[in-house]
Amino acid sequence: MLWPHANARYQAESARLARTELVIMLSRICPGAVIADELRSDINLLEFEIPAPLNDVQTRHIAGHSLMYALFEVHGDMLKPVCGRAPAYLGADLPGILKYKGKTNELFTEMVINAALYSSAFAEIAGERLSFLDPMCSRGTSLFLAVNRGWDADGTDISGADVREMSQFFKRYLEYHRIKHTSGKKSFTIKNSRPVNVGEFVFADTPEAYRAGAAARLRYAECDCGKVAACFGRARYHIIACDLPYGVQHSAGNESFEALLKRVLPVWREALKPGGAIALSFNTNTIRPQSIKDIMELSGLEVMRGGVYEGFSHWVEQAVTRDIAVAVRPIAR
Repeated sequence: MLWPHANARYQAESARLARTELVIMLSRICPGAVIADELRSDINLLEFEIPAPLNDVQTRHIAGHSLMYALFEVHGDMLKPVCGRAPAYLGADLPGILKYKGKTNELFTEMVINAALYSSAFAEIAGERLSFLDPMCSRGTSLFLAVNRGWDADGTDISGADVREMSQFFKRYLEYHRIKHTSGKKSFTIKNSRPVNVGEFVFADTPEAYRAGAAARLRYAECDCGKVAACFGRARYHIIACDLPYGVQHSAGNESFEALLKRVLPVWREALKPGGAIALSFNTNTIRPQSIKDIMELSGLEVMRGGVYEGFSHWVEQAVTRDIAVAVRPIAR
């Protein structure tokens, strides 16, 4: 059963996107699954058949689908509840509270993360503490989604105001919910760059986990997105996901999106672990899908082309038709 959407036009689009995401997920966790082409629109159900009953691991994966409201087994005309959405590490409300102009819907952002995760070599260990990066994190929606999976999350953004607002909000959230944590800030210099301000939160979902050293981390840096490797290191991240801005400032200069991506995608590739994946959502009225995929390939990434990966394009509003491009850092042979 899919998550309801207030906009009737986008509800129809979201059902198609949900199917695309589910195809990618099931191809990794449940080969042989057959997914229905049509949605049961009367009750907003997306149906699939599998060769054997779901095990606990497969069920946990499906519970992480971005648009899943609840999972049922079909028994004739009866629906037997299996599970609801995956539980949040800190709080289900965390990614949705902070509102700001230009914010991308958190459910779609989770879809972008899943597109990368289930295209990577690390889908099978998604329940472990992976490392996540958003190099254009703005006020942290993607970081909060990664944190709620129990992952370590890093982000950079050129806007100091945005990252400060994110930091202030997250600190208030941790304090309000009495979540055991520590926080700190530092500044360092990168060659040919102004000083970079970096903040860090260390926290855990329970006091016992925190005391046992099983804490998670969120870090952020105020800098150009091409400095991620200098800030946080190389070959660190299992997953990179980023929503490219729709016409707002995205770099220190006045670069086109093509010039920006040619400059930074090789750096983002170096930040990925071999086998790690990157997913970029973007406005096709700003940059063509083929251009992004070509630049990804020129950067040494293996682009996911054709088939289900062509199913992410969708209308958002008059000036925005959104799509997702996915690529993997090859594993050296």
